[in-house]
Amino acid sequence: IEVELFVAVLGASNFTYAEATRSQRRPDWIGSHTRAFAYFGGVTAATVCDQLKPGVTLSCGYEPGIQRTYEEMAEHYGTTVLPARPWHPRDKPKVEGAVLIVQRWILARLRNETHFSLGSLNERIAELLEELNDRPMRVNQVSRRQLFEKIERSELKPLPATRFVYGEWARAKVNVDYHVEIEGHYYSVPHTHLHEHVDLRVSAGTVEILLDGRRARKTSAWVRPPVTLEDVEYWQVSNDGQKIRSAPCTFTMVSACPSSSWARARPCSCTRPLARRPTTPDSTCSAPRRSDGPAQTQGRRCADLRGQTR
Repeated sequence: IEVELFVAVLGASNFTYAEATRSQRRPDWIGSHTRAFAYFGGVTAATVCDQLKPGVTLSCGYEPGIQRTYEEMAEHYGTTVLPARPWHPRDKPKVEGAVLIVQRWILARLRNETHFSLGSLNERIAELLEELNDRPMRVNQVSRRQLFEKIERSELKPLPATRFVYGEWARAKVNVDYHVEIEGHYYSVPHTHLHEHVDLRVSAGTVEILLDGRRARKTSAWVRPPVTLEDVEYWQVSNDGQKIRSAPCTFTMVSACPSSSWARARPCSCTRPLARRPTTPDSTCSAPRRSDGPAQTQGRRCADLRGQTR
């Protein structure tokens, strides 16, 4: 299985971080950044990166567009993202040299090894990475770790109290039942936001709904999809006093939110009666039917007779 190699390096001391990831997609790209900051024990004032699709939405040599989750991660850690220009490797010479060193001193030593999981591979890379950072450099005969502890650790910004939680952003419109749909699940918002366009942020543990940058709803649990008649039965009483089985138009289970009185289970009040036609002439149906014309009655009888002959 092919994996990707992520390399990060500090500018003054050449202190290096490297790991293997499954792909260059956005979760792996941002997750590698958070683990690199944790390894360095601090955050740099600026982060120079390639113009990859997970981090840059608009490739430009002057004002590239930063992907929203990537920009949110940078704001969380207090760093500035400065993407290098396309086809200009001299904009990031430090990391270009670090990639070459990692290939020579880490990947070359792994060429005859077999690993059966990504975790096992990263454990081995971490061992070789410690040797690389502790090895004296050829020019000044000082290791990267010693130089980092001497001149660069004190210059890093402290890590935030909480680690960044990855989340995907989406855009949606509040429906007439003041619910928004997220991957087949439904979440309610205050009725005053009817037909408004809202931003959705979905992470592993929370779902946030924002309107004009203000949080309109936050919940920490996924919602069940609309309940079917096989799960729950609804009954309504007809005019003649008989029970008629009916299905709700919508039914969403919304987890309770202590700060919001409107966050509760709301079944829709309108129902549709299910009038089942008999499969045979002798069967009976308790559900009321509308009066059918002679042509419709004759057609149903013909269908019943065809069912009997078979």
